[in-house]
Amino acid sequence: NGEATFDAIFAAIDGANTYVLIEFFTVKDDDLGGRLVAHLGEAVKRGVSVHFLYDEIGSGGGGKRLARSLRALGAQVAAFGGPGAWFGRGNINFRNHRKIVVVDGTSAFVGGHNVADVYLGTDKRLSPWRDTHVALEGPVVLAVQDAWLCDWTWASDERPALRWETSARGDARALVLPTGPTSEDPACALMFASLFAQATERLWITTPYFLPTPDVDLALRQAAKRGVDVRVLLPCEPDHMVSSLAALVSLKEHEDSGVRFYRVNEGFLHQKVVLVDDSLACIGTANLDHRSIRLNFEISVLLDGADSAAAVARMLTHDFASATELTKSEYDSLPLYKKFGARVAWLSAPLL
Repeated sequence: NGEATFDAIFAAIDGANTYVLIEFFTVKDDDLGGRLVAHLGEAVKRGVSVHFLYDEIGSGGGGKRLARSLRALGAQVAAFGGPGAWFGRGNINFRNHRKIVVVDGTSAFVGGHNVADVYLGTDKRLSPWRDTHVALEGPVVLAVQDAWLCDWTWASDERPALRWETSARGDARALVLPTGPTSEDPACALMFASLFAQATERLWITTPYFLPTPDVDLALRQAAKRGVDVRVLLPCEPDHMVSSLAALVSLKEHEDSGVRFYRVNEGFLHQKVVLVDDSLACIGTANLDHRSIRLNFEISVLLDGADSAAAVARMLTHDFASATELTKSEYDSLPLYKKFGARVAWLSAPLL
């Protein structure tokens, strides 16, 4: 969750010797944002090079204020542009939803957290805020760094000198998979469909938004029809009303699919995790919705091996134990006007 994630990130920044690379979809000029600026400022004082990339639409005015503070401290800052920026108004719908921290090319952090107090559970309605990040060391860090460098070069038109030597750290296997609308193939859809197709016994998913594209939805249904234990964990409280209404229609469409749906008993669930059997897990930034699958720049880490899968299984077992299974359609209990609104929202799912 938030405190543990940012405690680990701040500790890594405090130990940086050469450079810190950062990329977030949302950064806010609040208490957590101020703490991040303070740690990065101390790093700059030690002679560490700091490069900070944020999404201008996802961050709004808070991102610009944080950017000014960081520039004043000597950090290099770039924005994944907004209206009229470098990639043109026609592509404003393509957002950079990645969350990346790389320190010295030796450690990296990827997952669901953005830089805002709400991710620490400060919003009473959305608290507790459930999320998941993963810390990485070893050769896999260079793959995360490469994804960051592609985004930074695209946004800033400069290529900083980085460390590319590495050594093994343990025996775990991992694959970093950046996805986005510039790929020749629908990489995010293929990733989800491939994970779902590999499941033979268990397919557990946590996602804040359930609005899968038809191809991914079909792969999910096929897994359930094969007899796989398919479970999807969803939030209790919505953070986006339109998306939550549209999701009710998606759940209604799954009444006889064999997929089991759960809601956490309180707060908001923002984690993006997939567990396949006892051997494969995925932790990243991609939601199970049209925007992540088709429009956003995302990054996922696939962890291959019994130890990694067992750790994720323990986490998700606890999460599902703190949730309630949905035994009837929530859509059916809505008043007529809300059903109409939900259907309209569902039709707009490709843009949500």
